Amino acid sequence: MSTDLPAVIVGVAGVLVGAAVIAGNVIWRRVLLALGGGAVVLALTIIVLDDPEPPPPPIMTRGAFTSPPDGERESGDFLTAEGNVEGLPSTSGLLCIVKDDLPRYYPYTASVANGRWSADVGIGPASIDRQKRFTLILATATQSAVEELSRLQAANAGDDYYKNGLPELPDGIRELDKIVIVRTS
Repeated sequence: MSTDLPAVIVGVAGVLVGAAVIAGNVIWRRVLLALGGGAVVLALTIIVLDDPEPPPPPIMTRGAFTSPPDGERESGDFLTAEGNVEGLPSTSGLLCIVKDDLPRYYPYTASVANGRWSADVGIGPASIDRQKRFTLILATATQSAVEELSRLQAANAGDDYYKNGLPELPDGIRELDKIVIVRTS
C-alpha cells in the first residue's frame, strides 16, 4: 500500500486483518477472512462509508445595477431599478433596498427572469422641499430573512410600513451592489 495515501486499520471481530485505502468518501479493501488453521474460506470486499465529502462551495450570486446609473438625479417618488443577476439559489430572494439618510431601510422584492431583475421602488414622500440622497442596495435574502421581512411588514401595516421603514435589516441579507441617487423633486 502506498504510504502517501490516507489509510485506516481494518479489523474483523477485534482481529487486525489489514489496512484500507480511502478513495473519495468510501474506504475499499479486499480482505481475506481466514478461519482456523489459516485456510482461506471466504474473500470479502469491505466498504465502509466515511464522512461524506463536504458539499460543493455555494454558487456565488453576483448581481449589479444597470439602471439607474450611480449618481443619477431623479425626480418623482418612484423609479424602476434594473440589473443583472446570476447564480441566485432558488431558496434565496432578491431585494432592492432603499436606504435614506436616517438611516431607514425600505426593502422591495425584485422580479427575476433570464438573468435580469427589476423592482419598482419608492424614493421618499410624494413631495420634498430639498434634494435628498438615497442609496439603492441590491441584496440576496435567505428564506428566513424574507419571512422576517414579511412578518415585520404585517406587524407594521397599520403604521404605514413604507412611510416609516425599518431601523435595521434582519440577518440573512447580503449586499451584492449599491448605487447612490439624488432625488431632486
